[in-house]
Amino acid sequence: QESGSSPCNFQKQARSSSPLAPAEAMMHFSPTWLRSLASVLLARAVAADECVWAKGTHCTGGNSWLQNSKLMSKSQALLGDQEILQPLDGGADRGCRGMNADDYDPSYYTSFDGVASLEECKAKCQDTAPEPIACPVTGEGQNLGTISSMIPEASGLAASRKNPGFYWTHNDSGGRARLFAVDKHGNVKKILWVKGANAIDWEDIATGPGPVNGLSYVYIADIGDNSEHRGRVQIYRVPEPKLEGSADQHIDAMSDRFDVRYPDGAHDCEAMFIDQGPAARAKGTSGRVYIITKHYNYAGDIYWVDLPSRPSGQLTFTKAGMLNHGGSGWPAAVTAADMHPEGSLIVVRAYEQLLMFPRQHGQSVEDALRGSSCPVHRRGERQGEAVTFGADGSHYMTVSENTQPMWYFPIHSWSKAAASCSGVQFGPDAGRCEVWNQAARVQSSVPLPGAGCFSVPAPPDPTQCGGKGMRDVDMFCPLADGSGCKVLADNMQRKTCRQYCSSNGLSCINGWEEENENCVVKVENGLPVELGCDKPYGTTSDLLCQCAPEAALVTKL
Repeated sequence: QESGSSPCNFQKQARSSSPLAPAEAMMHFSPTWLRSLASVLLARAVAADECVWAKGTHCTGGNSWLQNSKLMSKSQALLGDQEILQPLDGGADRGCRGMNADDYDPSYYTSFDGVASLEECKAKCQDTAPEPIACPVTGEGQNLGTISSMIPEASGLAASRKNPGFYWTHNDSGGRARLFAVDKHGNVKKILWVKGANAIDWEDIATGPGPVNGLSYVYIADIGDNSEHRGRVQIYRVPEPKLEGSADQHIDAMSDRFDVRYPDGAHDCEAMFIDQGPAARAKGTSGRVYIITKHYNYAGDIYWVDLPSRPSGQLTFTKAGMLNHGGSGWPAAVTAADMHPEGSLIVVRAYEQLLMFPRQHGQSVEDALRGSSCPVHRRGERQGEAVTFGADGSHYMTVSENTQPMWYFPIHSWSKAAASCSGVQFGPDAGRCEVWNQAARVQSSVPLPGAGCFSVPAPPDPTQCGGKGMRDVDMFCPLADGSGCKVLADNMQRKTCRQYCSSNGLSCINGWEEENENCVVKVENGLPVELGCDKPYGTTSDLLCQCAPEAALVTKL
């Protein structure tokens, strides 16, 4: 949107050239959860002659959509009077809750008193709409001291969440199963021996949430594989210990060991981080482990795995796309990564690169890493393989192998992960309005006379299609409705997309040959290789397939 222009002007201009323009305009200007509803407009391909309202916009002669709580079109033939804020469990005489009737933490909502009506309460959802996450403003690096000679091959760095001012680090391959707690000057304060762990090739470390709410965990990535021969790699998870009060320099902690395999063969990898923050909580991915593989001829691949509360057999990474960063060869080989405590920034380092990827509100990690990055301050390091955000998010630090300086970089400004409305409760006290945010979605309700509970529909699961988990997936390909119905399907030798969709209990919409293990359709002789549902493609192992639970309600996207 250009400065001074109206979103509705855009929509009206677009309308003249496409019968789908109102839906497309909403897709352009609206957040993910509203885009998923807007996709219904695209799917049914019905034109509307007046502005379709988008969150946070106004049109001449009308009110904001949220003041009316409706998707509006001239005929209202598509969604009619369906409200975006829908009554939960009937709405009347119900109080909003999280997962269950007791899930009612004050951090979940913002209270307003003196609100005159339910419609005014609904309108306050708009007031909590977050601003886009922008590139951070960073400062020059400061040399705080040389890391201890006990750590000659520092290959990972993670800010402690339980011990302010301390950082966890470790040696590269050939080291022992121990972590070093260092201060910002690189002095060793404690040595943590990790029980139940082996150290084959520890390459990165991270701190973040885990199976017990409120606890901080240390994650250790034994994922190095220069020769690419390991059938499985290991991730260790340790409840983070409190270091104060112990006179001993050496302490120990028991770890959980998780064996994980790749779905497509062995890879070398040196970067790991943990999903966290409001966006992760809202999407149900808090504690998810992400890794980025190391390559010299192209950008790294993104994989993730959800660790269970206790080890229970071998796990498999899910491939989630390719990192978007420029460069190639040794300078651009990814060696470390971390996520900001707010969940709004992801930092990725290579030998001669340091990039940050803004993660927008409601956006998945993989979509953020496939998006645009921001160059930030860095220092040239001999063999830089470690980076971390500070525990409070105010800075980041890097260190290199070969007993090098601890570099400190201030973050002067960044967009915090502000809350976004997922529902409202009005009453029971006179004029009381509760606007629920991303810390917990409105998911249930409880009897509460005089109150009303209204929720925003949850976004679809991006790994499911019509409630069915997709099998044999190399990569999920973005669709307008936010579902996982379009995939890069694996094991497709001499198979058709109809066979693939049918094996998942779904119908087929279309199929294509993929370009290079991604979501891009291959082009031959200037034309895309569209296979439809019933044509295989030689002996290729991957095909792009789009499925649907109900073919009649979905168009080719």
